[in-house]
Amino acid sequence: MCQDDAGLPIDSSCLVGPWPSCVWFWGVRNGVGFGERGHTSVSGRVDEILTAATIRSRVARHGESVVLWLIILVFPGFSRERIAISGGPFLMGCDRSECADNTAPVHTVELSAFWINAFEVTQAEWEPCVAAGACQRPMGVYDPVTLADWPVVGITRADAINFCDREYGRLPTEAEWERAAAGTAGRVYPWGDSPPDCSRAQLPACGAAIGPVGAHPKGASPEGVHDLVGNAWEWVSDFYEAFYYRTSPALNPQGGTSQRLATVRGPSTWTIAHTQVTFRLGVPVPTRGVSLGFRCAGN
Repeated sequence: MCQDDAGLPIDSSCLVGPWPSCVWFWGVRNGVGFGERGHTSVSGRVDEILTAATIRSRVARHGESVVLWLIILVFPGFSRERIAISGGPFLMGCDRSECADNTAPVHTVELSAFWINAFEVTQAEWEPCVAAGACQRPMGVYDPVTLADWPVVGITRADAINFCDREYGRLPTEAEWERAAAGTAGRVYPWGDSPPDCSRAQLPACGAAIGPVGAHPKGASPEGVHDLVGNAWEWVSDFYEAFYYRTSPALNPQGGTSQRLATVRGPSTWTIAHTQVTFRLGVPVPTRGVSLGFRCAGN
């Protein structure tokens, strides 16, 4: 069993979310130390943990002879890593012959600085939200123990928005997603311009369309964002319009106004052109695709 910095045992249920998800209450009574672990809420906030009432309840349980309390917060592992992306201009879209009409024209977009998760949200990270009654059980194959580090898929756009909100974030905009994948100069793929292969991306030709997140580090962007090509498709915040680029604003575009279709990114199937980071697709807003997941972002 793993231990925290104080040598107290922790289990995998603590390692979920960007905020402390478990808390140890460690006390001394009559010269003898004792401790107990309690879970916080999903995405537990520090101000929900460190309250006088919480401490008093522990003191009452163990007796007024407790003379010292040490509160130890257990933070999650790497899977919630947030990658900072600098603000500024970048080239968005594609005008190469193999690209679809909905990716034209290439245009300059100016973005404010933002962060984006290094990895797609996993089944293990989703499960506490389900257990708390705040998130739906995904459609399709879902086993947060055996498939703990696989992306959660089969969830709606609304589910993804709700989860990111609980994580003090939001879905990335389409422009933010493409900036994270293409860089400022318009890379064809997150790693450069060389076509994808099984060492760089989780693709159907490699045996399965979906697999563990972060399993192809050679395919990460220079900033360290993984699985932007291959693995799950990803919800972004924009509503989809096929020719949005023809009229989209130059500063922090937010997507179309029609709420019938929503945009998904993160190409993982079909032809070489469909695995390029500029590829964009519109799907009905209520969709729960068995290969459709997400990652969070924020300001």
